[in-house]
Amino acid sequence: MSNELKIVELAIVVVAQNHNPTILNSDYLKYNGIVPDNWEIGEGVFTSDLMSKVAFKNGITLISQLDKLVLLESLSDKNFDEIIGPTIILKYVESLPKVDYRGVGINFRGHVPMGDEMEASKYVTDHFINDGPWKAVNGTETQSSVQFEYVLENYSFSLSLVGTSHIKEDQEIPCVLLTANFHFEITGNIDEKVGRTKEALLKWGKCIDQYQSLVSTIFNGGVK
Repeated sequence: MSNELKIVELAIVVVAQNHNPTILNSDYLKYNGIVPDNWEIGEGVFTSDLMSKVAFKNGITLISQLDKLVLLESLSDKNFDEIIGPTIILKYVESLPKVDYRGVGINFRGHVPMGDEMEASKYVTDHFINDGPWKAVNGTETQSSVQFEYVLENYSFSLSLVGTSHIKEDQEIPCVLLTANFHFEITGNIDEKVGRTKEALLKWGKCIDQYQSLVSTIFNGGVK
């Protein structure tokens, strides 16, 4: 079994009060230099007063709602230096400096492959749950998940683990799913908030390093 973490998705959420979803469309993104002119539009694009969505064929999706902006980027076939989502959402924030930004969430979804379905389903239970009658009921073994919560000086960080399977090219790959969330509160006046929002977005590289480091500790000697 390989204990290598496969990161498959990056999701960035910028929380904002009274954000205008109708602004988000492909013309706005291209006119303001947020995305290149040659990016091709994908499926499921729409604009409304409550929610708008723009999807591109390269795996980048932006969703705008009254209280937040979400960027999704597929990372399945990308190297670290090919990740572009943080730059895009940073440019979007810069284009709207008078929005009342309240928080930034930087989220990663990845998995560590397991040898088979049994190993995947039992990993969390075997490594994090003490022995006892709670491990099985009427002969059926418990399906467990675990979540770690960390409150640090300028942000909070959580990591959840659950045994499951990952679908790739129509094949189910037994794995432990690992979802990480980094949350930054944004405070101050409007002018200060846009700067602090950009500062939080620029920490995405530090976040992915911390995610990978903790997962490596868990799967390569940190858990007995």
